[in-house]
Amino acid sequence: MSDFAAQALPLLRSLPVPLAALLLQQAQRYERIFPREQQELRATLQSLQPPLSAEMQRAMDAFAALRLSPALKASGWETAPSLWVERITAEMWSSGQIAAFRNAAKLVVPPESVDDPLTQPRAVVVAYDTRLRTDSAAPALFRRLRPLGTHYLAVDGAGDPASPDEWLTALDTWLTARAKAAPQTYAHWHISGGIIPSAQLPVATLSYAELQPARQQLLRMMNDARNAEGTGGPEGMRDAMRALTPQQMGLPAATDPVLRDFATDVLVGGSGTQLYATTFVQWTAREVLRRAQPRTLVARFTPRNQSASMDLRLSQPTAEPPLDPAGSLVDAEMGAHLTYVNLQRLPGAGRAHFLAWHPGYGQAVLIGRGVPAGAQIQAKTSLHDLLALMG
Repeated sequence: MSDFAAQALPLLRSLPVPLAALLLQQAQRYERIFPREQQELRATLQSLQPPLSAEMQRAMDAFAALRLSPALKASGWETAPSLWVERITAEMWSSGQIAAFRNAAKLVVPPESVDDPLTQPRAVVVAYDTRLRTDSAAPALFRRLRPLGTHYLAVDGAGDPASPDEWLTALDTWLTARAKAAPQTYAHWHISGGIIPSAQLPVATLSYAELQPARQQLLRMMNDARNAEGTGGPEGMRDAMRALTPQQMGLPAATDPVLRDFATDVLVGGSGTQLYATTFVQWTAREVLRRAQPRTLVARFTPRNQSASMDLRLSQPTAEPPLDPAGSLVDAEMGAHLTYVNLQRLPGAGRAHFLAWHPGYGQAVLIGRGVPAGAQIQAKTSLHDLLALMG
């Protein structure tokens, strides 16, 4: 048990057991979560100190009203909180209390954080790899995003698909400048389905391509688990996967320990993050925004492999089906929209800027304060100009 969890345990023992187990699960990982998560966990525990606010008392009452089976009550939530949370989740489903359980959890929120108006506003760029293409000469891009911002139809940087360095360099330069202007840990990110060429960027990076050894190791372990006797079916396999450590997945020991744990969470907890580059980027961007709440995020969608049977991918973890450029473009369109939605859930979203752009087609959409909604600009614009507008 971590030192932080041990210090929190006396308070947790005074809470309804379902709430105590949820918080202990987080507290045990305190040293391996992002600073923003640590801050929110500390604020939540502080808000549970008596005297309780009316809102927190409602949360306590809601958790106390949940009906637990004798077997669950007798199991050790202190010794294995993650397993206990898995068990209560299953029991809440089977007993028809899952809605009450979720509603109770929603009541336990730390005091609302307010963005300091003097700090750097958030900025997110979703870039489509030039290889994401359809048979159409000029597809209608950003349909869900265009009503929210300005659609640019001629953005410089749409060069040879085999030579993407110019626009990647522009993004890296902008990202580096923002990181140097506000040098906070885990506040600036570059996520990619491919190799991230500027490994020395002063930002947090995560790459689907660079995690290939860990992904393939995870698929081997999943294949071994499904073929072993007495695994407990899908539920048992899921529990076994959730218990995996970065070391077991072969993640380098020299890697930042917080990023190692985060990469493990993404690969083990995500659906399809082990198999598809586009799913990896979408899921990772969502989790980075939710957990790290960064100031800057660049998420680059690269082509994923064509869909193949799960049996094939598990039994042949090193096999890579052919790429699917058209399907990857559909994925990126949905991923860009969902990334924007997740950005809107963060403090200070009203001051944030969001840019989605496809260098291959020379189109972009910019959304943010001061940017006209539903507008369209056909005049030639440069990526540098759009990034300058974002700050």
